[in-house]
Amino acid sequence: MNNLTRSNVAHNLHYSPHHTNIKYGDEEVMYVFSSKFNLERFKERIESNRDVINASLTKRFRFNIVNNVLCDLRLYISIEKRGFLVKTNKDVFECPDSITLDGNNQIMQK
Repeated sequence: MNNLTRSNVAHNLHYSPHHTNIKYGDEEVMYVFSSKFNLERFKERIESNRDVINASLTKRFRFNIVNNVLCDLRLYISIEKRGFLVKTNKDVFECPDSITLDGNNQIMQK
């Protein structure tokens, strides 16, 4: 584990032991963090962040919008400053610019 510093911070996110998996419907997404501290901050803030962003989108567009993927990606970017590594069932994303969110699939009745 020479990829980690003495304080357990990963130099290379591909070898980091600090990650969490979140399921969105059929898709599972792994968020990789450089430190346990960043991972814990993400877990602590995920629900309140979703509430704030979804409420903001709902107010702005006057539709009930729930897009947890968008909310979680935004939180991840705001917390993880040492890199970017998000893995899905099919792809590995090393840059936020390589992600395209398609909101056309989910229209549901309350």
